[in-house]
Amino acid sequence: MPEPQVFGPYETEQETYDSPLCLATLGEGLPGSYTELEREHLRRACADFGVTLGAYDARIVDWIGLWEPQVVQVVIGLISRSYAAGRAQSSGGETR
Repeated sequence: MPEPQVFGPYETEQETYDSPLCLATLGEGLPGSYTELEREHLRRACADFGVTLGAYDARIVDWIGLWEPQVVQVVIGLISRSYAAGRAQSSGGETR
């Protein structure tokens, strides 16, 4: 299984716009609510990076999914970079 993609770090909001989530919402001009798509991307990031969600965790993920796609993408980036840092530390490599 290939390594999941690591996102960020982001210096500006504009940098988030090339992410899969922002391209799927902002870039495609999806009308209406992005909430379910954002939640799906957050849940997938948690699953891809081995984060087990408890019931309360899942509620918070759903709440974060109400935010703008750029904000949700930053959270996905934090999850992915934390995973990469942990792997690098356990293998004695550098973190991103």
